[in-house]
Amino acid sequence: MLRSHAPAVAQALVAEDERNRLNWDDVRLFLEVARSGSFRKAADSTGISSNTLMRRVALLEARLGHILLSRRTSGVAVTNEGQAVARVAERLRTEALALERMARDGARSLTGTIKVAVTEGLGTFWLVPRLVDFRQRHPDLTSAICALPTCQVIRRMWRCSSILRLPRSLSSPD
Repeated sequence: MLRSHAPAVAQALVAEDERNRLNWDDVRLFLEVARSGSFRKAADSTGISSNTLMRRVALLEARLGHILLSRRTSGVAVTNEGQAVARVAERLRTEALALERMARDGARSLTGTIKVAVTEGLGTFWLVPRLVDFRQRHPDLTSAICALPTCQVIRRMWRCSSILRLPRSLSSPD
């Protein structure tokens, strides 16, 4: 009897944990409402309806156990607790933007030389047009293209397959 109830109890605990967990989007939306001074202005800048913003801020307030915004006919005023949350939210936003910058810059920081042996036709009509965009995205990379007859490209692929342990049937020199 106890075993049959265990999964339901565990699911209820997980669901309870999920309901009590802060959602970064709710914090981000609260910050937008606090900055703009009204739900309507925040709705215009985020593209989210003001009713959804009100619901998400109310959910954040319930999770934190504090009133963050004082609702008025002229807009909203940030409470003392709301100001403390806004300061933390601003730091979170700054760190999230730094993380995005790091990811974006990390993708662009590839350096070195890429050497490609390719047949003349494949190189001319397929590789070179794509290489232009690739070079723009990775300006620190140098590329060296060697146009070879098809039989030499196949031999090189066969040698590489033994180094990389690829199935030889994919790159057999015959």
